[in-house]
Amino acid sequence: MKVPFFSDMGLERVLYKHDIQDLKEYRDQVLGDLRKDESGESLLEILKTFTMNQFDVNKTAQDLFIHRNTLRTRLSKIEAILDRPLDDMSTRLDLTAVLKIEQLHGLDLESE
Repeated sequence: MKVPFFSDMGLERVLYKHDIQDLKEYRDQVLGDLRKDESGESLLEILKTFTMNQFDVNKTAQDLFIHRNTLRTRLSKIEAILDRPLDDMSTRLDLTAVLKIEQLHGLDLESE
């Protein structure tokens, strides 16, 4: 993996320089009750995979080894818990930023 210059990082640069407590509060605001969901299905893991696959249902279903309709049902649950539509650009930006925060700062979204 090529290591970028800090000045070339874009959004990652802004997220990295931010106060870690502010970033945790932002993460908690974006994910809300999803982090507390105990349904047995790892909805947070499904959301991570969906986000990493650029919100592509078919690719995400393939990566998770589940049927598209099963994934759609779980995504509907996620939308209900977050009280936000997953097809909204602001929601997608927030989710992507939260995953970048996790990656940059080594935060475990499911713990803490």
